[in-house]
Amino acid sequence: MKQKLFDREQSFKWATLAILFLGFILQGWLWLQGAPRDILKPAPTGIEIRTVEQGSPEARWLGDQIQLLEPAAEFVREGTLPAWSKRSSGGGFIPGGLLPFLIGAPLIVVPDYKSASFVLILADLLAVLLLVHVMVSARGWRFAAIFLSIFWLSPWRLFHSGFLWEPAFLFLPAAAHLWSSWRQRESASLGSSFILGWVLSSVIQLHLSGFILWLGTAFLYASRSLRIRVVGLLAGLGVGGLTLIPLIGSLIQGDPLRLPSTDESAEIYWLEAPLRILRAAIYWLRLGGGDLGRRLTESSSRFFEMESMTDFVFLASALTAIVACVANFSVWRQFGQSHFSSDQRFLARYSGFMLTSMLIAAMFSPVSPQGWHLLIVLVAACVPIAIWIDSPRLPRSLWVRTLIIVFVFLRIPIILLVGSRHPLYSM
Repeated sequence: MKQKLFDREQSFKWATLAILFLGFILQGWLWLQGAPRDILKPAPTGIEIRTVEQGSPEARWLGDQIQLLEPAAEFVREGTLPAWSKRSSGGGFIPGGLLPFLIGAPLIVVPDYKSASFVLILADLLAVLLLVHVMVSARGWRFAAIFLSIFWLSPWRLFHSGFLWEPAFLFLPAAAHLWSSWRQRESASLGSSFILGWVLSSVIQLHLSGFILWLGTAFLYASRSLRIRVVGLLAGLGVGGLTLIPLIGSLIQGDPLRLPSTDESAEIYWLEAPLRILRAAIYWLRLGGGDLGRRLTESSSRFFEMESMTDFVFLASALTAIVACVANFSVWRQFGQSHFSSDQRFLARYSGFMLTSMLIAAMFSPVSPQGWHLLIVLVAACVPIAIWIDSPRLPRSLWVRTLIIVFVFLRIPIILLVGSRHPLYSM
């Protein structure tokens, strides 16, 4: 019996490695596809960014990437970090110089767009190693294989990891946050508290949705699901905050705090808050399910000549959110039952706190939530689905097995379609 269980674990271990390899190959292919031609070229002063005509179709897809490259090029030329980096939704700017450093440092070595975007592959590889450690520790290699098939092959992760865009930098801090929280679920650790502090001070400099991790940390600590060594946390906050020094200096000199704000009246803003919360909740299901929505439509319409085929692909993708809804409902309904181990209960509780934090952030957000605003919760959104699929209470009938297989493997043709036809990967 023990030998049989050992053999099964070994087979799931190999399955996990195969999923890791497949996700790495797909991301590498997207990395090659998503490199715009001649957007960067060496110049006597450092790096020159190609001018894109305002209002052109190319400007629509390259605008965000150019906004990221401009402060990075400034860092390469002058060797100093800016106080603010890219403009964010809502009219503000992302604080600190971390993004220009992460993008600019590779450009110093190799002044090419691919070298700047290659950092995303390295970050995602580190992220998935942290997540494998958590999932294997929680439930073994079978659970790790299930989780990775949902997260590592997620169209949301793969789509956003093939080109420069600030949400693509969020997967590593999200994984590191779960890893450090997992390590401190029973007792505090100086090193893990340091990593947690570093993540919290860094993530706000990558995308303002990093505030969700701050909220989630507060919920975990208040519920005693997380222990923290204050010294380690403060040290991590300090080290991660080094790239905020230029911003602190500019604020001391009297420069304004350029954070997003809403243009609407207070009455309209709060009347729309329930709609923002509902929209964020739907995105939670779409993130876990893998439904890319409009990005899939933009790709399939360039691949299929018949509109009916585009509609079919869109519907098949949208149905994955329903599977995610069933999984979430089942996990929350059975949360307190004995067939859940204490480790699974922690993961489910972590996911629930991230969902709550996301909904609160959506309520106070100055803009209507979009998919890329919420990528910080992709790791947490995949957890309930993995627990549901792994549950011994899940019926093992033929149609359920078929549903799960289709749910998982549908991700591959979706990302192949998007990677070969979406405008961001066809320039």
